[in-house]
Amino acid sequence: SCFGAAENLRDTTTLGILNNNIAVIYHEIGRKELCLEFALKGVFFGERQKNKTVLADAYNTLGNHYYLNYQDSLALKYFSLSLEVRIAASNKLKTSTAFHTWEIFITSLAKKKRV
Repeated sequence: SCFGAAENLRDTTTLGILNNNIAVIYHEIGRKELCLEFALKGVFFGERQKNKTVLADAYNTLGNHYYLNYQDSLALKYFSLSLEVRIAASNKLKTSTAFHTWEIFITSLAKKKRV
């Protein structure tokens, strides 16, 4: 399996990417608890490897998870962390995308008066 190969190689970057991708899949099919579990693993591997891309992607996945579960303060925290990490990584395209996601989130909160 992909996990087995990455574990054997001690490739924590790939493990972070795989865990986050699985979290996104669980998010899409409505398996909230598994989405959260795998996104947190993505954060773990991103932090361990100091890989800003993996970390920012996992934070964004957590932001989406919490937003869809009406946990707006946690959603804001993770969307903001994703944006901060992308800014620190100096990746203009990814930063622009993260800012756009953050902006959509804030706008939707204002419209729904969820804050």
